[in-house]
Amino acid sequence: MISNQHTWKKNFSHEFVAPNEKIFDQLEVLRTWWEQLDPKGTGQILQSEFLDLLLTKKIIYREKDFENLIQGSIGKADHMSGKLKIITDFQYKKIFAKALLKGAISNIFEYTKFLQNHDNDMDQ
Repeated sequence: MISNQHTWKKNFSHEFVAPNEKIFDQLEVLRTWWEQLDPKGTGQILQSEFLDLLLTKKIIYREKDFENLIQGSIGKADHMSGKLKIITDFQYKKIFAKALLKGAISNIFEYTKFLQNHDNDMDQ
């Protein structure tokens, strides 16, 4: 069960805090960034604007990193539209999905370890 504080509790005195408990906050940040990049709600942004955001936020440090990120996340052919390079809302979400899923899976793994350790404590 997930509480409002992103803390998982069971019917015992120990409390599990997810190592990546800020995932919900991260989703809100990503939503806010998209709204800043696409204030008119067109559902697409220029690749150059997205690159500027990632460099400004220090998510990447070089343009080469950006190309690798794009190719690894959405594929080279998928991010080209005519002469203008654009990124759609769906592609934007896809770029960040891997990191968010990795954090969620890490939470599940850590919670499983927590339960195993608690079960061992109960047996003793």
